Amino acid sequence: MKLVWRLLGFMKPLRGWILISTMTGFSTVAAGVGLLGTSAYLIASAAFHPSIAELSVAVVGVRFLGISRGVFRYLDRLVSHHVNFRLLSILRIWFYDCLKLLAPARLIHYQRGDLLSRAIGDIDTLDQFYVRAVSPVISAIFATVGFSMLVGSWNVRLGWILAAGLSVTSFVLPALVYIFSRGPAKQLVDQRAILSQTMLDTLRGAAEIIVFQQQEEELTQINRVSLQTNRAQVGLAHSQGLSNGMNAVLTQGTVALMLLVGIPLVRTGELDGIMLAVIVLITMASFEISIPIAQAAQFWESSLQAARRLFEMADQQPAIIEPVIPVSVPEKPNILIRNLSFQYHGNLPLAADHLNIDIPYGRKIALVGENGSGKTTILNLLMRFWDCQPGEILIDGIPVQEFSPKELRQRIGYVSPGGAIFQTTLRQNLLLANPGALDADLLRVLDSVQLGEWVQTLPDGLDTWLGASGLTISGGQLQRIQLARGLLMDAPIYLLDEPTTHLDVETETRLISLFRSIFQNRSLVWVTHRLVGLDWLDEILVLDNGRVVERGNQHTLLESRGRFYQLWEIQNRLSLSE
Repeated sequence: MKLVWRLLGFMKPLRGWILISTMTGFSTVAAGVGLLGTSAYLIASAAFHPSIAELSVAVVGVRFLGISRGVFRYLDRLVSHHVNFRLLSILRIWFYDCLKLLAPARLIHYQRGDLLSRAIGDIDTLDQFYVRAVSPVISAIFATVGFSMLVGSWNVRLGWILAAGLSVTSFVLPALVYIFSRGPAKQLVDQRAILSQTMLDTLRGAAEIIVFQQQEEELTQINRVSLQTNRAQVGLAHSQGLSNGMNAVLTQGTVALMLLVGIPLVRTGELDGIMLAVIVLITMASFEISIPIAQAAQFWESSLQAARRLFEMADQQPAIIEPVIPVSVPEKPNILIRNLSFQYHGNLPLAADHLNIDIPYGRKIALVGENGSGKTTILNLLMRFWDCQPGEILIDGIPVQEFSPKELRQRIGYVSPGGAIFQTTLRQNLLLANPGALDADLLRVLDSVQLGEWVQTLPDGLDTWLGASGLTISGGQLQRIQLARGLLMDAPIYLLDEPTTHLDVETETRLISLFRSIFQNRSLVWVTHRLVGLDWLDEILVLDNGRVVERGNQHTLLESRGRFYQLWEIQNRLSLSE
């Protein structure tokens, strides 16, 4: 029940619209009931050949109710869908805000397909939550009470019969449908998530699947997941069919019971014969309100399951806690790393082990070492994607936890080899770093990373569409676009993670030469496996298993003939063998 109230809490900003929607929904059914009841009165009365004057009110009533029913139906759809779309917008913004706080530390444990299913599929499931699950129930409550009182004003026993029939079809039957469809509805949401993950993996790995001739195996897996999804859908369809059949039986049974009780009342003079016809048709029309309730019962469990999956993620404690009163980040920050240790998971080895690094403003250092030595981890901690444990990172003597992560990241230009290229234009990919940048700024940073001539060859220049994940461009161009995006920030600190990956030797040499001028008055932390162009840096730190095993400039490290010298020799031998 707590989950239901929490889900309904998203509707608080829409209370007024929900009230209007409920009124228009009830008015639609009421107009339909009034139309049939008035028509029954008109037809039954006309059988006794009264004067037209006696029937004029009923004639006008039929016309009015016929028109108003259509008007109320239109308003009901208009208002209810307005509520629905507003609710959908609220849910999406809320969930995105939750993901912002969780990324990236809390999201690495989820598969991309699962995240996609929650962000799109589960929210789309809640898309019809109000229209199908909430509004019909509210309207049914009003209709059951209102129509039963109306019939009861003519005869109490008939009023109670209608109240019993509407209660069973509107509440008891949907409760049974909910119980029987609960399993398939939950399974359907889960299977859709699995299907989404399977399809995403297949599409992302299409090239490898074709290369290794695994098409049949992938197709078999997709078919298996699809069949499981179909079984859940069939289970829901069976319960819906049973519900529709039982609804029809109960409707006709209530009408028959009305006649069974009403006919003797007409014979004894307790009820007018014309009113019996009116009551019977009102009874039949009243059950229109119960038809959507059975669908609501089916939809209820799938909505709750989708909500559970969303809340499961949103309720996680963020890895990074925002300070209550953040301190302003200095314009020229000095960074100190003291006794820093970190591990990504409790059963994994330390990625950083008691590190001590000084980065006064303007200092330029390189982090080198084998894969898994902890280089990228240091960049992640400086960006506050994670917090160190134990140890501390100080900026001008203040713990990094006292700064706003958003403001801190505005002071840091971060370029990683896994940076995203979005499926949009070159311009929009660059403006991600600086939305207010002019075309001249974009062309300047592209020219600085040796892409100026390339941009001139593009069919639409900066407005050229790059395609999904930048598949239309080479790996080297993709890497340099990411670097240009980072440079566009014009930050005082830059963290570069393998910025020359995928570049040919000539371009790499020109780019490293350009680094000297670009980062002349900035702090720089450069992660690299390529031990070239490091002679101008202030310090090189050699890492191994999360520890700094050597430090110094290139000249002193080569003279000491330690670990850096060994890596240097291995790289040179490989270069000569090529």
